[in-house]
Amino acid sequence: REATGEEKFDYNTKDGGFFIGYKFPAYIQVWASYIIKHEATLKEYNAGADVETEGKGYNIGVGVRGIPFVTVNISYQERDIDTVGDADGLSGNKVKLTMLSLSLPYNFPWKP
Repeated sequence: REATGEEKFDYNTKDGGFFIGYKFPAYIQVWASYIIKHEATLKEYNAGADVETEGKGYNIGVGVRGIPFVTVNISYQERDIDTVGDADGLSGNKVKLTMLSLSLPYNFPWKP
């Protein structure tokens, strides 16, 4: 935390779940995932102590290839937070994120 009122902290997340995706022949791809277990840790957030959260959620997305080899993606993510620290029953808390990204194909020169 800084004296300016801005709060800065490290935020680490882990998601575990199921993923499905499909690439259409017409340069469009879609995907979705159901997150069974979401864990997040806010490092040194609450008076210097770590705060841990748990929950579940989902991701959905679509990508469109307009320019050769460049795909524009938009994805939406939502997490329902069930626990925050030692307090249970905070199911009304949600984390929502919309992300716009570019994908470029690159084959790493892996050598067996």
